[in-house]
Amino acid sequence: MKMTLLIIGVLILGIITGIVLPQIDFDLIANGPKYLLYPILILAGMEIGFFNKKADLKFFLSLMRDTLLVMLGTIAGSYFGGMLASLVFNMQLNQGLAIASGFTWYSLSGVILSEIAGAKIGAVAFVANVLRESLVFLFVPYLCQKNFTHGSISIAGASSMDVSLTVISRYADPRIAGISFLHGTILTFLVPVLVPLMYSIQG
Repeated sequence: MKMTLLIIGVLILGIITGIVLPQIDFDLIANGPKYLLYPILILAGMEIGFFNKKADLKFFLSLMRDTLLVMLGTIAGSYFGGMLASLVFNMQLNQGLAIASGFTWYSLSGVILSEIAGAKIGAVAFVANVLRESLVFLFVPYLCQKNFTHGSISIAGASSMDVSLTVISRYADPRIAGISFLHGTILTFLVPVLVPLMYSIQG
């Protein structure tokens, strides 16, 4: 709980700092976290590698099984949320499903939907997936503490292979980190296929 509150506090501090400070090079700010992320990902990957060094075929098969189950749960939960959001906000069903298909990959899903559905839907997809990724930093410490580790991977969506992996590997064991990486990798390949596919559905 303390870590969750600390993360919320740091996020709020960053927002206030961005409002108060004079305008500076946005590219510098946007790319800064990316370069900080690389060494963290290397360390997370090393942890997964050390854990899996003595693993046998049975272990890897169980890892893939659990990854597929979590991934199916992520997709089902995301689409349920997309359908619910389309009802609550009076959107077309295909729009809600397409936005949900971003699975936190806000940059790509926003661009795709901006091109095929217009700037408004693209902006909604961008914001919705940014907020979803932000939930990882708020809830993963708590979920892992309560042993809902697979749930934390589902919230992370496609980002469970990179940005969110750093948080998940911090609070969960290396096996869960391995599932998180595979889960995010598969979803990353599915996003550019599912976003336009779901939008093409005519209700």
